[in-house]
Amino acid sequence: NSDIWVEDGAPLELAVDAVLEGSFDLIGTRLLFEDHTIQHNEITFERSSVTGDLYIALHPRKGLPAPADERGIEPAAAVTGALMVMSRDGYERWGGLSEDFIRGDFEDADLCLRVLQGGGRVGIVRANGIFHLERQSISLMAGESMRSAITYLNCIRFNRRWSDFIDRMQN
Repeated sequence: NSDIWVEDGAPLELAVDAVLEGSFDLIGTRLLFEDHTIQHNEITFERSSVTGDLYIALHPRKGLPAPADERGIEPAAAVTGALMVMSRDGYERWGGLSEDFIRGDFEDADLCLRVLQGGGRVGIVRANGIFHLERQSISLMAGESMRSAITYLNCIRFNRRWSDFIDRMQN
């Protein structure tokens, strides 16, 4: 995303190296808010009564202080599209980011699940140094009720495609 800035390039180097050596097919990095709390540390899926028991994409530890001592790569179910690393061949093999989703929301998780379904590996670099001014540009796109409706529509589309796969993955 255009609202990412890199204070320490080491996490990005870890991600690139892991993709180049073939240990992961798609990797995201931890992203921090300006106050050094966690914005993104991976994506997990949980059913929500708010969405009629559909899976929603959660960002565990969001808003919590980022541990200073973590510096590794771990497997993940999904990572944010705000900053992903994958080879061009992998991007083409798994069909890239789907244009089925309106204005963001779920296209990153959709790509990650296609990678996993195809036998690939998704990972997250758990290291600090990259920041993201999350969704600040989206506030310029329509009102709150319209943004909520778009997110719900994307959630429905995502669940039609992936709820059975997520069920199997979590069991």
